[in-house]
Amino acid sequence: MVNKVTFAENLNSMSAISVGPSFPEPVRAGFPAILGEFPYQVSLQAYHDDESWNHCSGSILTNLLILTTASCVVHSSPEESYIEAGLVRTEDLRVDMIRGVLKILTHKEFNVGGRLENDMAILVLTSPLEFYDYVHRINSETYGDGGNIGTPAIVAGWGKPFMPQENRHLFKTNVSVASCNTADSEILPKTMICAGHKKFGACHADSGASLILDADKVGGVIIGVFSYGLECKEGGRRLGVYTNVAHFTDFIENAMERYK
Repeated sequence: MVNKVTFAENLNSMSAISVGPSFPEPVRAGFPAILGEFPYQVSLQAYHDDESWNHCSGSILTNLLILTTASCVVHSSPEESYIEAGLVRTEDLRVDMIRGVLKILTHKEFNVGGRLENDMAILVLTSPLEFYDYVHRINSETYGDGGNIGTPAIVAGWGKPFMPQENRHLFKTNVSVASCNTADSEILPKTMICAGHKKFGACHADSGASLILDADKVGGVIIGVFSYGLECKEGGRRLGVYTNVAHFTDFIENAMERYK
């Protein structure tokens, strides 16, 4: 196994990496994002047996910390993980956009009841990101409270590739905060919120992506982190379940204080 720090920060190693297996599409019925539109968003990459692939998203909290979901990383090791920042198309990747993962901080009460409760994690990077127009932290000084039903929001994601060597583009879609009024809504944790659209929404491999209010402002206001979609199939509902960030301010702020 190639050492992750060496892999993530050595340009020569990139030529040996191929895209991983085929998976379903990203943000459903979305629109291509513009470079710099989501400067806080990173692609979480899994690396194994000389293959790498996008398997989740994350958001930049600081130049050393990435916010994502615990379900994205609970079966991952730092040595087999890295992030890519500052891009919308995977083909635009440069070595200076890559960082290895030093440590994974998973919420200690993740999935205690088997319904992905407390689905939150923070990645500590091997070296700081350099901020510029296309790489910047999310607004973590103000956390939304989940918003009222009908509040407009936005989410973006890369998903996973259909075919080997396929380049991926970051897609975005507008959604609204919604009632978690589904057959299993009565057992959804109170730390979850729902958002979606009858045609649009986050889907496979978009987990870890941030649900953002006031996206036209620098950094926006984060209210949720995409955990899973109740239905992503063609013709199904696009209602996404998100971890309510407002319930985890202590977890986030403790990490930010520890890794300044």
